[in-house]
Amino acid sequence: MTPSQSGQKFFGVLCGLVLILVWATLLLFADEHMLLVSGQANVNSALFVWIFLGPVLLFIGTGMYFSSRSDWSEMKRQQLYAVFKAGILGFFLWTLVMVLFPGIGTLSAISPMLPTLGGYLLMLFLMMFLLWRSRVQVTGHRK
Repeated sequence: MTPSQSGQKFFGVLCGLVLILVWATLLLFADEHMLLVSGQANVNSALFVWIFLGPVLLFIGTGMYFSSRSDWSEMKRQQLYAVFKAGILGFFLWTLVMVLFPGIGTLSAISPMLPTLGGYLLMLFLMMFLLWRSRVQVTGHRK
């Protein structure tokens, strides 16, 4: 890795961290507003924790992608695009699952990170499927 690529990667991670800070500020502001309106805080709910932590990896990856995408080959760009699709799709699907099935939130009594782990596992499954599918499309056969 050249110093230029290393600098671009660092800048990408830094951009991702800025996105995370903006995201966290917006969520905490929204929760504070809800506390004032309804008298009930949502910070400890499993859905709030997922909405807070779910896109963290996606933000860091997005910063890295946009800061150094011009240096990558077409195949690498297609793979990263599949990873981003999996992250976005997995985040919204797991959010929908948690809204439709609130019993998943009760798993946080066992471990506070268990519902979040379920969302990350869904993202991982979708990422592996989309990477497999993109490999089939690029090469024309399964490996």
